[in-house]
Amino acid sequence: MSINKENPYNIEAHIPEIYDDLVTETHDVNFIIELLSECKCKNILEPFCGTGRILLPLVKKGFSVTGIDGSEVMLNQLQNKIKNG
Repeated sequence: MSINKENPYNIEAHIPEIYDDLVTETHDVNFIIELLSECKCKNILEPFCGTGRILLPLVKKGFSVTGIDGSEVMLNQLQNKIKNG
C-alpha cells in the first residue's frame, strides 16, 4: 500500500470495512455520551468522523452531529450505514 501524497486520507476502498470489523470498542462512546449529557450539549462537531463509530450513537441519543473527514471512502461507508439504518 502506498500513501497518496496529494491526499493521504484518500485510502483504498476496502479499508473502511476492515476498520469497522476491527474497531468495535464502545466504552469511549459511552463516556462521550455521558460527558455531553452532563454539560447539556446538543450540537456536536466531530472531526475525523470516519465511518461513524462515534457519530451514529450520538445521533441515536438525540444529539445533532456534524461530521467531517478527509477520506471520501470513509464518508461513503458512513453514508451507506445511514441509508441502511
